[in-house]
This record gives sequence, C-alpha cells and structure tokens, in this order.
Amino acid sequence: MNLTQKSIRRTDNTSVLHRIYERLDWLIKYYGSELAQKQQNIQQLQNEIELLKKTLAERDETILELENKLNQCSSEEEGNRQLINKLLADISKYENDIEWFKRTYEHRSVLGLFKQKFFK
Repeated sequence: MNLTQKSIRRTDNTSVLHRIYERLDWLIKYYGSELAQKQQNIQQLQNEIELLKKTLAERDETILELENKLNQCSSEEEGNRQLINKLLADISKYENDIEWFKRTYEHRSVLGLFKQKFFK
C-alpha cells in the first residue's frame, strides 16, 4: 500500500465517521423531539385525567345530594300521605255526625217533637 492509498483510506474513514456523527446527531435531535412531544402528550393526558377525576367527584357529590333530597321527599310524602288519610277519616266522621244531626233534628216526626217538649 502506498501513501496515496493510505491517504485515500483515511479520507474515506474520516468521511464515513463524519457521516456517522451527522447521522447520530440527527438521531439524537429526532428522538429528543419525539421524547419532548411524548412528554407533552403525557402531561396533557395527566391533566385530562385530573379534570375527569374532579368531574367524577363533583358528579358523585351531586348524586349524593340528590339521593338525600329524594329520601327527604319520600319521608315528606309518607308524612303527607298519613296526614291526608287522617283528614279523610276526620271528614268521614264529620259527615256521619252531620247525617246523624240531620236524621235527628230535620227528619223527626211532629209526634217526636211534642214528646221531647213535654218530657223535658
């Protein structure tokens, strides 16, 4: 091997090494940008997860409040039902009393009226 061939060979090696380093630099930049993009995506997804957790907690809280209101309304409904039944029973009792007074004082015979007046 003569000097020219060695020189060419070194130039070729240097050129190859230079291309390898350029390619490595490009790969480092490419994967660095890919990594940054993926980290940004991960951060966005984590933010969305936090937002969804917060929304879910608010929804659960709202459900609990609505269940409590429903239970309260059910209790009030039962109380109102009992009150209505009592009032209906009172109305029925008063209607019976009114009918008794009508039978006693409006539909009595004249003989019954005289009898009541004389025996008092």
